[in-house]
Amino acid sequence: LHTHTVMWAAPASLACFPSSAVRRSVSTVAGDSARFSRRLHAIPPMEVAAMGSGPTDAALLSQVQARLASDHVVLFRDEQMLAEQSFAAMPRWMESLGLSTMPYVGGSNEREMDSGALTVGSDPPENALLPHSEMSYWTSYPQYLLLGCLAMPRTPAPTILTNNTAATKEILQTKFGRRLCSEGVLYSRLLGDQTNPSPQYLKSWQAAFLVNTREEAAEYCLKHGLATNWREDGSLSLSYALPAYEHHPASGLDHYFVPPDMHAQGFQKWSPFSEMPEEQRPWNIYFADGSAILPADWQVLLDVLERHSVSVNWQPGDLAIIDNVAWMHSRPAYELAANEQRKIGVSLCNKIDRYGQRGALEATVATVAAV
Repeated sequence: LHTHTVMWAAPASLACFPSSAVRRSVSTVAGDSARFSRRLHAIPPMEVAAMGSGPTDAALLSQVQARLASDHVVLFRDEQMLAEQSFAAMPRWMESLGLSTMPYVGGSNEREMDSGALTVGSDPPENALLPHSEMSYWTSYPQYLLLGCLAMPRTPAPTILTNNTAATKEILQTKFGRRLCSEGVLYSRLLGDQTNPSPQYLKSWQAAFLVNTREEAAEYCLKHGLATNWREDGSLSLSYALPAYEHHPASGLDHYFVPPDMHAQGFQKWSPFSEMPEEQRPWNIYFADGSAILPADWQVLLDVLERHSVSVNWQPGDLAIIDNVAWMHSRPAYELAANEQRKIGVSLCNKIDRYGQRGALEATVATVAAV
Protein backbone atom coordinates (compact mmCIF):
# COMPACT_ATOMS: atom_id res chain seq x y z
CA LEU A 1 0.00 0.00 0.00
CA HIS A 2 1.39 3.38 -0.92
CA THR A 3 0.06 6.86 -0.42
CA HIS A 4 0.35 9.34 -3.25
CA THR A 5 -1.16 12.50 -4.67
CA VAL A 6 -4.20 11.83 -6.83
CA MET A 7 -6.50 13.91 -8.96
CA TRP A 8 -9.99 13.36 -7.57
CA ALA A 9 -13.03 14.24 -9.63
CA ALA A 10 -15.66 16.16 -7.73
CA PRO A 11 -18.36 13.71 -6.64
CA ALA A 12 -20.82 13.19 -9.46
CA SER A 13 -23.43 12.40 -6.81
CA LEU A 14 -23.35 16.09 -5.81
CA ALA A 15 -23.61 17.49 -9.31
CA CYS A 16 -25.04 20.77 -8.07
CA PHE A 17 -21.65 21.70 -6.65
CA PRO A 18 -19.64 24.35 -8.54
CA SER A 19 -17.84 23.26 -11.70
CA SER A 20 -14.61 24.70 -10.29
CA ALA A 21 -14.51 21.63 -8.06
CA VAL A 22 -14.45 19.19 -10.97
CA ARG A 23 -10.79 18.22 -10.44
CA ARG A 24 -8.86 18.66 -7.26
CA SER A 25 -5.51 17.48 -5.97
CA VAL A 26 -5.79 15.40 -2.81
CA SER A 27 -2.45 16.16 -1.19
CA THR A 28 -0.65 13.73 1.06
CA VAL A 29 1.07 16.57 2.87
CA ALA A 30 -1.66 19.15 3.42
CA GLY A 31 -2.05 21.11 6.63
CA ASP A 32 -2.09 19.27 9.95
CA SER A 33 -2.49 15.91 8.21
CA ALA A 34 1.10 16.05 6.92
CA ARG A 35 2.62 14.08 9.78
CA PHE A 36 -0.04 11.38 9.41
CA SER A 37 0.48 11.07 5.67
CA ARG A 38 4.24 10.87 6.12
CA ARG A 39 3.74 8.07 8.61
CA LEU A 40 1.51 6.25 6.16
CA HIS A 41 4.00 6.72 3.37
CA ALA A 42 6.78 5.40 5.61
CA ILE A 43 4.92 2.22 6.56
CA PRO A 44 5.65 -0.50 4.00
CA PRO A 45 3.08 -3.28 3.87
CA MET A 46 4.10 -5.96 6.35
CA GLU A 47 4.80 -9.14 4.40
CA VAL A 48 2.83 -11.47 6.60
CA ALA A 49 3.79 -14.58 4.67
CA ALA A 50 7.45 -13.82 5.29
CA MET A 51 6.77 -13.73 9.02
CA GLY A 52 5.80 -17.39 8.85
CA SER A 53 2.62 -17.68 10.86
CA GLY A 54 0.44 -14.75 9.86
CA PRO A 55 -2.01 -13.58 12.54
CA THR A 56 -0.68 -16.09 15.08
CA ASP A 57 2.76 -14.45 15.19
CA ALA A 58 3.01 -12.63 18.55
CA ALA A 59 5.70 -10.18 17.40
CA LEU A 60 3.72 -9.22 14.32
CA LEU A 61 0.51 -8.75 16.30
CA SER A 62 2.40 -6.50 18.70
CA GLN A 63 3.56 -4.34 15.77
CA VAL A 64 0.04 -4.08 14.38
CA GLN A 65 -1.42 -3.13 17.76
CA ALA A 66 1.32 -0.54 18.40
CA ARG A 67 0.77 1.14 15.03
CA LEU A 68 -2.99 1.12 15.50
CA ALA A 69 -2.59 2.81 18.88
CA SER A 70 -0.21 5.49 17.56
CA ASP A 71 -1.53 6.17 14.04
CA HIS A 72 -5.10 4.82 14.34
CA VAL A 73 -4.54 3.01 11.01
CA VAL A 74 -2.39 0.06 9.96
CA LEU A 75 -1.67 -1.01 6.37
CA PHE A 76 -0.11 -4.42 5.67
CA ARG A 77 -0.13 -7.48 3.43
CA ASP A 78 -1.22 -11.08 3.89
CA GLU A 79 0.08 -13.27 1.07
CA GLN A 80 -1.90 -16.19 2.46
CA MET A 81 -5.15 -14.32 1.85
CA LEU A 82 -4.05 -13.69 -1.72
CA ALA A 83 -3.08 -17.33 -2.22
CA GLU A 84 -6.43 -18.51 -0.84
CA GLN A 85 -8.35 -15.95 -2.94
CA SER A 86 -10.68 -15.67 0.01
CA PHE A 87 -11.52 -13.21 2.79
CA ALA A 88 -11.26 -16.08 5.29
CA ALA A 89 -8.05 -14.54 6.66
CA MET A 90 -10.00 -11.52 7.93
CA PRO A 91 -11.89 -13.34 10.71
CA ARG A 92 -8.58 -14.92 11.72
CA TRP A 93 -7.00 -11.48 12.07
CA MET A 94 -9.96 -10.24 14.10
CA GLU A 95 -9.72 -13.16 16.48
CA SER A 96 -5.96 -12.73 16.92
CA LEU A 97 -6.35 -9.02 17.63
CA GLY A 98 -9.19 -9.59 20.09
CA LEU A 99 -11.78 -7.79 17.92
CA SER A 100 -15.46 -8.78 17.87
CA THR A 101 -17.82 -8.69 14.89
CA MET A 102 -20.52 -6.03 14.82
CA PRO A 103 -23.67 -7.13 12.96
CA TYR A 104 -24.68 -4.81 10.11
CA VAL A 105 -27.95 -3.80 11.81
CA GLY A 106 -29.15 -0.40 10.62
CA GLY A 107 -26.67 -0.37 7.72
CA SER A 108 -27.54 1.67 4.65
CA ASN A 109 -26.52 -0.68 1.81
CA GLU A 110 -27.25 -4.21 0.71
CA ARG A 111 -24.17 -6.28 1.55
CA GLU A 112 -23.50 -9.98 1.23
CA MET A 113 -21.31 -12.14 3.45
CA ASP A 114 -18.26 -13.66 1.75
CA SER A 115 -16.01 -15.96 3.82
CA GLY A 116 -16.66 -14.02 7.00
CA ALA A 117 -16.47 -10.51 5.54
CA LEU A 118 -19.09 -8.18 4.10
CA THR A 119 -18.74 -7.25 0.45
CA VAL A 120 -18.12 -3.64 -0.57
CA GLY A 121 -19.38 -2.10 -3.76
CA SER A 122 -23.17 -2.02 -4.03
CA ASP A 123 -22.92 1.65 -5.03
CA PRO A 124 -22.48 2.19 -8.79
CA PRO A 125 -18.77 2.59 -9.73
CA GLU A 126 -19.50 5.87 -11.49
CA ASN A 127 -20.70 7.36 -8.18
CA ALA A 128 -17.97 8.77 -5.98
CA LEU A 129 -18.41 7.97 -2.29
CA LEU A 130 -17.76 10.98 -0.09
CA PRO A 131 -15.66 10.91 3.11
CA HIS A 132 -17.53 9.35 6.01
CA SER A 133 -17.14 7.25 9.12
CA GLU A 134 -18.91 3.90 8.77
CA MET A 135 -22.47 3.97 10.17
CA SER A 136 -22.01 7.47 11.58
CA TYR A 137 -25.66 8.00 10.58
CA TRP A 138 -26.85 5.37 13.10
CA THR A 139 -27.26 4.87 16.83
CA SER A 140 -24.24 2.53 16.95
CA TYR A 141 -21.12 2.13 14.83
CA PRO A 142 -17.97 -0.02 14.56
CA GLN A 143 -14.90 1.09 16.46
CA TYR A 144 -12.64 -0.31 13.73
CA LEU A 145 -12.92 -1.37 10.11
CA LEU A 146 -10.85 -4.27 8.79
CA LEU A 147 -10.58 -4.01 5.00
CA GLY A 148 -9.10 -6.60 2.66
CA CYS A 149 -8.41 -6.53 -1.09
CA LEU A 150 -8.60 -9.53 -3.44
CA ALA A 151 -8.93 -7.82 -6.83
CA MET A 152 -8.41 -4.39 -8.40
CA PRO A 153 -9.03 -3.10 -11.93
CA ARG A 154 -6.14 -1.82 -14.02
CA THR A 155 -7.33 1.76 -13.75
CA PRO A 156 -6.92 3.32 -10.27
CA ALA A 157 -9.69 2.53 -7.79
CA PRO A 158 -8.18 3.60 -4.45
CA THR A 159 -9.69 4.15 -1.05
CA ILE A 160 -9.20 7.68 0.26
CA LEU A 161 -8.53 8.10 3.97
CA THR A 162 -9.24 11.42 5.67
CA ASN A 163 -7.54 12.43 8.91
CA ASN A 164 -10.62 13.34 10.91
CA THR A 165 -8.67 14.71 13.86
CA ALA A 166 -7.05 17.39 11.71
CA ALA A 167 -10.20 17.95 9.62
CA THR A 168 -12.43 18.46 12.66
CA LYS A 169 -10.15 21.19 13.96
CA GLU A 170 -10.70 23.11 10.72
CA ILE A 171 -14.40 22.25 10.39
CA LEU A 172 -15.06 23.82 13.80
CA GLN A 173 -13.68 27.10 12.47
CA THR A 174 -16.47 27.29 9.88
CA LYS A 175 -19.97 28.64 10.45
CA PHE A 176 -21.43 25.36 9.17
CA GLY A 177 -19.31 23.21 11.47
CA ARG A 178 -20.12 25.33 14.52
CA ARG A 179 -23.85 25.22 13.82
CA LEU A 180 -23.71 21.43 13.50
CA CYS A 181 -21.88 21.26 16.82
CA SER A 182 -24.47 23.46 18.54
CA GLU A 183 -27.59 21.85 17.10
CA GLY A 184 -26.86 18.36 15.79
CA VAL A 185 -28.69 16.93 12.77
CA LEU A 186 -32.00 15.31 11.87
CA TYR A 187 -31.97 12.18 9.69
CA SER A 188 -34.83 11.07 7.45
CA ARG A 189 -34.79 7.54 6.02
CA LEU A 190 -37.14 5.47 3.84
CA LEU A 191 -37.07 1.66 3.97
CA GLY A 192 -39.03 -0.61 1.64
CA ASP A 193 -40.93 -3.81 2.38
CA GLN A 194 -39.46 -7.14 1.22
CA THR A 195 -42.97 -8.51 0.66
CA ASN A 196 -43.76 -5.63 -1.71
CA PRO A 197 -40.43 -4.97 -3.47
CA SER A 198 -39.91 -1.75 -5.38
CA PRO A 199 -36.78 -0.24 -6.99
CA GLN A 200 -37.57 3.08 -5.33
CA TYR A 201 -36.13 1.80 -2.04
CA LEU A 202 -32.44 1.24 -1.38
CA LYS A 203 -33.08 -1.30 1.38
CA SER A 204 -36.00 -2.96 3.17
CA TRP A 205 -36.76 -2.58 6.86
CA GLN A 206 -36.48 -6.38 7.17
CA ALA A 207 -32.90 -6.30 5.86
CA ALA A 208 -31.97 -3.13 7.75
CA PHE A 209 -33.06 -4.41 11.16
CA LEU A 210 -32.60 -8.16 10.50
CA VAL A 211 -36.24 -8.83 11.45
CA ASN A 212 -39.27 -10.46 9.84
CA THR A 213 -42.31 -8.67 11.27
CA ARG A 214 -43.54 -5.11 11.75
CA GLU A 215 -43.77 -5.77 15.47
CA GLU A 216 -40.08 -6.64 15.65
CA ALA A 217 -39.15 -3.56 13.61
CA ALA A 218 -41.35 -1.32 15.77
CA GLU A 219 -39.75 -2.72 18.94
CA TYR A 220 -36.26 -2.01 17.58
CA CYS A 221 -37.19 1.55 16.61
CA LEU A 222 -38.80 2.27 19.97
CA LYS A 223 -35.74 0.98 21.82
CA HIS A 224 -33.40 3.20 19.76
CA GLY A 225 -35.50 6.38 19.75
CA LEU A 226 -36.48 6.29 16.06
CA ALA A 227 -39.76 7.98 15.10
CA THR A 228 -41.70 5.74 12.69
CA ASN A 229 -44.41 6.19 10.09
CA TRP A 230 -45.73 3.08 8.31
CA ARG A 231 -46.88 3.82 4.76
CA GLU A 232 -49.60 2.22 2.66
CA ASP A 233 -47.19 0.17 0.53
CA GLY A 234 -45.67 -1.42 3.66
CA SER A 235 -42.61 0.81 3.62
CA LEU A 236 -41.31 2.55 6.72
CA SER A 237 -40.35 6.20 7.14
CA LEU A 238 -37.89 6.99 9.95
CA SER A 239 -36.75 10.24 11.50
CA TYR A 240 -34.35 10.75 14.39
CA ALA A 241 -31.87 13.29 15.73
CA LEU A 242 -28.19 12.64 16.48
CA PRO A 243 -25.22 14.76 17.53
CA ALA A 244 -23.04 15.87 14.62
CA TYR A 245 -19.82 15.04 16.50
CA GLU A 246 -18.67 11.92 18.34
CA HIS A 247 -16.27 11.68 21.26
CA HIS A 248 -13.14 9.63 20.60
CA PRO A 249 -11.89 8.16 23.90
CA ALA A 250 -8.45 7.26 22.53
CA SER A 251 -7.62 10.91 21.79
CA GLY A 252 -10.03 12.58 24.22
CA LEU A 253 -11.38 14.73 21.36
CA ASP A 254 -14.73 15.17 19.67
CA HIS A 255 -14.70 14.35 15.93
CA TYR A 256 -16.98 15.35 13.06
CA PHE A 257 -19.48 12.52 12.47
CA VAL A 258 -22.05 13.28 9.73
CA PRO A 259 -21.88 11.46 6.35
CA PRO A 260 -22.49 13.87 3.43
CA ASP A 261 -23.46 10.93 1.18
CA MET A 262 -26.69 10.54 3.15
CA HIS A 263 -27.99 13.92 2.03
CA ALA A 264 -30.64 13.60 -0.68
CA GLN A 265 -28.29 15.27 -3.17
CA GLY A 266 -26.01 12.27 -2.74
CA PHE A 267 -28.39 10.34 -5.00
CA GLN A 268 -28.32 12.94 -7.78
CA LYS A 269 -26.60 10.57 -10.25
CA TRP A 270 -27.97 7.27 -8.94
CA SER A 271 -30.91 5.90 -10.89
CA PRO A 272 -33.79 5.52 -10.11
CA PHE A 273 -33.37 7.75 -7.05
CA SER A 274 -32.16 10.69 -9.13
CA GLU A 275 -35.56 10.89 -10.83
CA MET A 276 -37.40 11.16 -7.50
CA PRO A 277 -38.21 14.29 -5.51
CA GLU A 278 -35.71 14.75 -2.70
CA GLU A 279 -38.25 13.89 -0.01
CA GLN A 280 -38.78 10.45 -1.62
CA ARG A 281 -35.10 9.50 -1.79
CA PRO A 282 -33.71 6.87 0.61
CA TRP A 283 -31.96 9.35 2.88
CA ASN A 284 -31.90 13.01 3.79
CA ILE A 285 -30.16 15.10 6.44
CA TYR A 286 -31.39 18.38 7.91
CA PHE A 287 -30.28 20.74 10.61
CA ALA A 288 -31.85 19.68 13.91
CA ASP A 289 -34.65 22.24 13.54
CA GLY A 290 -35.67 20.64 10.22
CA SER A 291 -34.23 23.38 8.01
CA ALA A 292 -32.37 22.39 4.85
CA ILE A 293 -28.62 21.90 4.64
CA LEU A 294 -27.66 23.60 1.40
CA PRO A 295 -25.17 22.40 -1.25
CA ALA A 296 -22.93 25.34 -0.36
CA ASP A 297 -22.73 24.04 3.23
CA TRP A 298 -21.62 20.61 2.06
CA GLN A 299 -19.06 22.22 -0.25
CA VAL A 300 -17.45 23.98 2.70
CA LEU A 301 -17.16 20.61 4.41
CA LEU A 302 -15.75 18.77 1.39
CA ASP A 303 -13.14 21.46 0.79
CA VAL A 304 -11.86 20.89 4.32
CA LEU A 305 -11.92 17.09 4.10
CA GLU A 306 -9.97 17.02 0.85
CA ARG A 307 -7.17 19.02 2.42
CA HIS A 308 -6.62 16.23 4.94
CA SER A 309 -6.84 13.15 2.74
CA VAL A 310 -4.42 10.49 1.54
CA SER A 311 -4.86 7.76 -1.06
CA VAL A 312 -4.49 4.04 -0.43
CA ASN A 313 -3.57 2.36 -3.71
CA TRP A 314 -4.79 -1.19 -3.14
CA GLN A 315 -3.00 -4.28 -4.38
CA PRO A 316 -4.49 -7.77 -4.02
CA GLY A 317 -3.47 -9.21 -0.67
CA ASP A 318 -3.50 -5.85 1.13
CA LEU A 319 -5.24 -5.37 4.46
CA ALA A 320 -6.00 -2.27 6.51
CA ILE A 321 -7.30 -1.72 10.02
CA ILE A 322 -8.83 1.74 10.43
CA ASP A 323 -10.04 3.58 13.51
CA ASN A 324 -13.53 4.54 12.33
CA VAL A 325 -13.68 7.84 14.22
CA ALA A 326 -10.10 9.05 13.73
CA TRP A 327 -10.12 8.31 9.98
CA MET A 328 -12.92 8.73 7.48
CA HIS A 329 -12.93 6.79 4.21
CA SER A 330 -14.22 7.36 0.68
CA ARG A 331 -13.48 6.48 -2.92
CA PRO A 332 -13.53 8.34 -6.25
CA ALA A 333 -15.57 7.09 -9.18
CA TYR A 334 -13.79 4.38 -11.15
CA GLU A 335 -14.15 2.30 -14.32
CA LEU A 336 -14.31 -1.44 -14.81
CA ALA A 337 -13.31 -3.11 -18.07
CA ALA A 338 -14.80 -6.42 -19.15
CA ASN A 339 -14.06 -9.21 -16.63
CA GLU A 340 -12.59 -6.76 -14.11
CA GLN A 341 -13.73 -6.28 -10.55
CA ARG A 342 -12.91 -4.24 -7.47
CA LYS A 343 -13.19 -6.87 -4.75
CA ILE A 344 -12.93 -5.41 -1.27
CA GLY A 345 -14.20 -7.07 1.91
CA VAL A 346 -14.95 -5.29 5.18
CA SER A 347 -15.40 -6.51 8.72
CA LEU A 348 -17.11 -4.23 11.23
CA CYS A 349 -15.27 -4.55 14.55
CA ASN A 350 -16.34 -3.76 18.12
CA LYS A 351 -19.83 -2.24 18.33
CA ILE A 352 -19.93 1.21 19.96
CA ASP A 353 -23.19 2.92 20.97
CA ARG A 354 -23.31 6.59 20.09
CA TYR A 355 -21.97 8.77 22.86
CA GLY A 356 -22.14 12.10 21.07
CA GLN A 357 -19.86 15.03 21.69
CA ARG A 358 -18.39 15.47 25.13
CA GLY A 359 -19.34 19.10 25.66
CA ALA A 360 -21.14 22.12 24.27
CA LEU A 361 -19.83 24.09 21.31
CA GLU A 362 -17.29 26.31 23.03
CA ALA A 363 -15.84 23.46 25.09
CA THR A 364 -15.49 21.28 21.98
CA VAL A 365 -13.89 24.07 19.93
CA ALA A 366 -11.44 24.92 22.69
CA THR A 367 -10.40 21.31 23.31
CA VAL A 368 -9.89 20.49 19.64
CA ALA A 369 -8.09 23.78 18.94
CA ALA A 370 -5.59 23.03 21.69
CA VAL A 371 -4.29 19.93 19.87
